Amino acid sequence: MFCEACAYSLPSLTYDTGGISNYVVNGENGYRLPVSADGTDFAKKIRDIINNGDELTRLKKNARSKFEKDLNWETAGRRISEVIDSIG
Repeated sequence: MFCEACAYSLPSLTYDTGGISNYVVNGENGYRLPVSADGTDFAKKIRDIINNGDELTRLKKNARSKFEKDLNWETAGRRISEVIDSIG
């Protein structure tokens, strides 16, 4: 889901749980809120982002860049090949 959001230049807002930081980097391509956050906290963060057009533009650009650099099948395949090559 995070990879697809990045592919479409959409910033992600999610809970900060295990492994999510590999896909959503706070302030780069979205935000991870504490697991104690509720709907009001998410709504406030969304409002803050929308009200700051520069931040929204930056998050969108960074989301697409993260997809192109890290979150695509070509990159995944290359990394898997590197691991396999390092074993043998």
